[in-house]
Amino acid sequence: MIVIKGVIYIRKLLLIIPLLLIILVGCTTSSDLEPPSDFRFDDGFLYWTEVKGAEHYVIEINGSNKLAYNNKLDLKDYNTGNYTARIATFSKGKLSPFTNLIQFQLIQDEELSNLTITDTEISWDAMEGLTYQISIKNVETNETSVQNLLQNMYNYESLEDGLYDIEIKVLLDEIVVTSKSIRFEIGTFDYVVEAGMVLDIEIPDTLYAGDIPLVLDEDYTVDEFGLIIDSEKIDALTNHFVLTTTKDDITVYRFVKLVVIAIPEIISSGSVNYEGVDLVFTFNLKGGSFQGLGGNDISFDDYTFSNDTLTIHASYIDEIIEADANRTMLILTYVLQNDPHVVIGYLFITLP
Repeated sequence: MIVIKGVIYIRKLLLIIPLLLIILVGCTTSSDLEPPSDFRFDDGFLYWTEVKGAEHYVIEINGSNKLAYNNKLDLKDYNTGNYTARIATFSKGKLSPFTNLIQFQLIQDEELSNLTITDTEISWDAMEGLTYQISIKNVETNETSVQNLLQNMYNYESLEDGLYDIEIKVLLDEIVVTSKSIRFEIGTFDYVVEAGMVLDIEIPDTLYAGDIPLVLDEDYTVDEFGLIIDSEKIDALTNHFVLTTTKDDITVYRFVKLVVIAIPEIISSGSVNYEGVDLVFTFNLKGGSFQGLGGNDISFDDYTFSNDTLTIHASYIDEIIEADANRTMLILTYVLQNDPHVVIGYLFITLP
C-alpha cells in the first residue's frame, strides 16, 4: 500500500512539474523583441512608436508597472512630481528589454485648498512631494520678505500688527505649480458676545464671519465710530472665526477671537422697605466694578461698597424723610461695568 501511494504521489508530481515549467517560461525576456522607440513625455502623456505585433506595453513609472494597449498613456491619475519611466513590448508571452529611463516633471492642475487662519498661523492642505514659498509684503511700508517652507503652514507671530499682502506658492523644485494671495490684517480683534466689536474700516461690499454672511442694519451698523458688528449669528458661535471683508474686489482677512465677558448683575431684590436701619444690596460683578450711585443728591459719604455688597446708610434716608415727610418712594440709580458691558439699574426704596 505504501509503494502504491508512493507511485501515485510520484505520478502527481511528474504531472505538476511540466505545468510549473510552462508557467515559469510563460513570460520570458526576448532580445529579438524590440522595445518601442521614441519614448517620450509631453503635456501630461507618455508617447511611443507602436511595435508591430505587440499585444500590449509595460510601462514602469517610478518603479511600478502600468499596462497600455496603444501608443500613449494618460498620466491624469498621477500627482504632480518628478518621475522616471521606461517601456517594454509584450508579445506572445515574451517581453522585450526595457528602454533607457527617461526623466520628466509632471505638473497637474493643482489648487491650494482649505486655507485656515488661527491666532498664530496660516495653514493649508499638504501636497505630497512639494514645497512652499511664502512672500509677505507690508502694505504700508512696502517691505517684503520671502521664506521657503517645508511644511504646509506659516507662523505669523513674529509679524507686527499691520496690513500684509501674503502670497503662498507651491513649488516642484523651482517651478511654481500653483499659488494663492490674500490680504491679512494682524492685530487684536475681539468680538465680545452680546456686545459686539467696532472696526475702523470703510463700509465693505461683503462681510463674512467664517462662512456666515452678515447683513447691514441686521448684523452690523455704521456710524461715526466705525463699523459696529453686533450679530446674533456670531453670538451663537462657540469658537473664534475669520472675519472677511471685501471692498472694491480687495478681500481682507482678520482672525477674531470670540470673547465671553459676563454681564454684572444685582442678586438681591432691588425693591425694599425702609425700616430705620442701613439698607444692604448684594451684587455679582463677575470681574467688573461698581461705578457708583446717583439720584436724590446722594454722595459717596452716604454709602459704602465692599465685597460685592452695597450699604446705604440709614442716616442718608432719614435726611430724605426729614426733608419731605410726605414722600413715600426713593429711587436711586446704580451703574455696573465689566468692559464693554455697562449696566444701569434702579433701587426702589419704599419709605414709611
